[in-house]
Amino acid sequence: MATAITRSFGARWYSSARMGRLVVAALVIAVAGRANAQDWKQWVPKLPSSPRSEQKESARHLMPASMKLHGSGAAPREPRVIRVRVWAAADFRRQTREWSSRFRRLVERVNGAARDWRFEVVEQKSWPRESSEGGLDSLVEE
Repeated sequence: MATAITRSFGARWYSSARMGRLVVAALVIAVAGRANAQDWKQWVPKLPSSPRSEQKESARHLMPASMKLHGSGAAPREPRVIRVRVWAAADFRRQTREWSSRFRRLVERVNGAARDWRFEVVEQKSWPRESSEGGLDSLVEE
């Protein structure tokens, strides 16, 4: 085996002096840099990649940062109550069957997800106006 290596690479390649110089050069390069571990990516040429791997790399840059939430250790406080009045316009009532119960279920789902607030429906009322009549300012003034 050693003779096959010597014949293919030559005897001078495996001389101890040359190997010693290569090891020292490698150590000098490794220690002298002392740069960030990601800096090597700047000077290494990018290999060609497939469209899928490019999309995957682009998607990796768009990923949101991970969050680790820790409790404050304080006792949970009572949720703040927000009272809501619901006035359903005539066109909404025509389009939505059982609008009253659907809105109550929506508020229950929101309350299940919210920790600091609790929404409470105080009043549900049929509004004779159409939502498409006038702008938002005229609807709020009424």
